[in-house]
Amino acid sequence: KDWPQHNGPEQMEMIKKSSIELFALQKDEKKPVTTPLSEIVFDACGKILLNEAASPRKPVWWIGHDAVAKQTCLF
Repeated sequence: KDWPQHNGPEQMEMIKKSSIELFALQKDEKKPVTTPLSEIVFDACGKILLNEAASPRKPVWWIGHDAVAKQTCLF
């Protein structure tokens, strides 16, 4: 399918179910593993936005998993 896609009820239900399952795996509810992961993604998106704003290539740009992975050197 083409990206980006609009969220539908099925996708939102899958995300909700996955989130509940992920949080159930936490060893410590006060220190979820998702916190540092969210910080990494947030930081990468910020860098991407700032770099693109300095020299825009197109009016709208989808920040996908591949762009975040490349920005964090995980790709």
